[in-house]
Amino acid sequence: RESSDFEGTPERQFDHHLLHQVTYETLLKAERKVGHGAAARWLQERTKGRGAEFLAMTGEHAERAGQTALAIDCFEQAGTKATERYANTAAEAHFRRALSLLGESEPMRRVGLLSHLEQIADTVGDRPGQDALLADMNALLQRHPDDQRQAHMLWLMARLASRRGDSVAEARLARQCFDLAERCGAAESAARAQRQLAWLRIVRQDYPTAEMHIEIGLSWAGRIALEVTRATTEAELLNTLSFFLVLTRRLQESRRTSVAVLARAEALGRPLLQLNALLNLTTLAGILGWWEEAARWCEQAHALARAVGSPREIANVQNRLATIAEGLGDLDAAERWYQEGLVIRRATDDRRMEAITLRFLTQVHLDQGDAQKAMDCCDQSLSLHQALKEQLEACVVGALAALCQVRLSRPAEALATVNATLSRLQQELAGCPADETTYPRWICYQVLDGLGPEHAQRAGPLLDELFADVQARATAVTDADDRDRLIQAIPDFRSIVAAYGRRGAAP
Repeated sequence: RESSDFEGTPERQFDHHLLHQVTYETLLKAERKVGHGAAARWLQERTKGRGAEFLAMTGEHAERAGQTALAIDCFEQAGTKATERYANTAAEAHFRRALSLLGESEPMRRVGLLSHLEQIADTVGDRPGQDALLADMNALLQRHPDDQRQAHMLWLMARLASRRGDSVAEARLARQCFDLAERCGAAESAARAQRQLAWLRIVRQDYPTAEMHIEIGLSWAGRIALEVTRATTEAELLNTLSFFLVLTRRLQESRRTSVAVLARAEALGRPLLQLNALLNLTTLAGILGWWEEAARWCEQAHALARAVGSPREIANVQNRLATIAEGLGDLDAAERWYQEGLVIRRATDDRRMEAITLRFLTQVHLDQGDAQKAMDCCDQSLSLHQALKEQLEACVVGALAALCQVRLSRPAEALATVNATLSRLQQELAGCPADETTYPRWICYQVLDGLGPEHAQRAGPLLDELFADVQARATAVTDADDRDRLIQAIPDFRSIVAAYGRRGAAP
């Protein structure tokens, strides 16, 4: 086993170091006797099935001996081995050595190596690196057309657009990918393109179309010939399905799906699949106000995200940890987690999640009593959401802007902003499910209430609606005898019920 992979007692670590020393000394003896070529053959024979370090060592000697084909094979295998344990820096170095040795030969193999490198760049959040690698892939495929490789590249491009929050480009590229994959029978690319399209519909609250894309994706995943690839792609789609089921309030079905995906991911040895299943379970526990359970799932996800070395996934987990901290009333911890995630979002050019994280920070700063800091975050978030053309999110941030203006004693601006927000909720966003708009409507109520008693005629009916929605939501997601616990566990629910009680209405 490789030293970077090894864990154990100090005595065993010393034994492992000694093994490396003996192997290296034996290798030097082989070199002195018959040169690099024999050393490479000796290593190749004795290191079958070993880790990336031994394969790379074999590749070094094969290259020096002029055995280029063997060297390429060794470096490619070393890169694959390193990728399996998410040794991202080592994997990149090995794949680049193989690519360099290939020169202008074997264009399809070079496309495959570029694809491996693009995956590493995606994992570590190197967006300019992804741009460059995709440009190289595209140039090769222009000279050496291959429909299946082209479909895969289109999916990679769609994924990169998604990372940057460019939903227009993402949708266009995902559709192009599916159309080409369907024509040439590239089942894996077709399934993944449908998953991408499902996410886009989920973000837009178009749940029937999202479900249709998931079903089509699963049907394509079932056609993948390689068993491991088929099982992995199906699990990716099932993770998306589980999140979709959470949003459509089919919570028991979502839980069963996530638990099944987690078991499959563990059996396949796929940490990213495990991580996403854990995040779905975290979200589900949070919806039910089970904060301690949510924290347990989330800590497991955090450990996996760090092991994988993916800044994007670390930031995703940090957002969940912040939400849990808010649920437990620890605003300082919530702010810290959001701030750490925000740094990553900006570094990885994830504009959509940067905007959402800024919105979360706006609420935390308001709860901490710092309206000016909240307003600064709110302005940044609103600008990003408007650029991304996200109506609901922009509407939510608009409501928060009005609340910031009330707290900053700017009543005229607050009234204009809340009027515009309520107008959007009643017109363009009228078709959104009630639970999707509970939060912005609650913020609007707080604004009207803060503007004084002259707005009570508008605020009162809005609070009545919110109270009814909270009761309906609690009834839909939990048992009758658990309803009061749930309402008290969710900060917004608890606040709405308390505000309703203060008006003197019967609880």
